[in-house]
Formats: sequence, C-alpha cells, structure tokens
Amino acid sequence: MAGIDYFVTSLINKIDRRNLFFHLNDPESYISLVGGSRPKKPPNSFSIFRKNVCNEARRHEVYNMRVVTKTAIILWNQAQRNEKDIYRRLSSLIH
Repeated sequence: MAGIDYFVTSLINKIDRRNLFFHLNDPESYISLVGGSRPKKPPNSFSIFRKNVCNEARRHEVYNMRVVTKTAIILWNQAQRNEKDIYRRLSSLIH
C-alpha cells in the first residue's frame, strides 16, 4: 500500500483545490440513466466530489481509480464544513 501513497500525495500536490470547491458543473451532469429510461439512485455529496476529483486527476493524466478514490477521501476529510456544504446543497438539489 505504500506505493499508492506516493501517487496520492503527488496528485494532491498537483490538484488546484479551487477547481474542486468553487467550480461545480451543472446538476444535470450528475444524473445517470439506466437503459435510457429510469434514473439511477441520485449521487450523494461525496460521490459528486469524487467525480470532480476524477476530472481533475484526468487533467493531470492520472487514471488509476484507487489513487483517485484515496485522494478524494483525503481531500474530503481535510475540507472545511462550508466547502462540503457546496456539495451537500448540490446533492439535495439533484435529489
């Protein structure tokens, strides 16, 4: 597991937090359809945050989902309450 920690730390240092906490996509982009007819379960606030971390990771050419997920967990746990509230409001809006 120590090998993945290097990549996680490296990605955390590359990501601009302003892109995660102040640049959110439109809510409709987080709603998925099953078979084109029935919506899936709406995402929670962390799922939306993780999707944004994934988009940022791709900008830095990081595609390993274990690295992305662990990075998202660390950044989410370090986030201030008001930063998380942005995602909580977006999640409730989607619901």
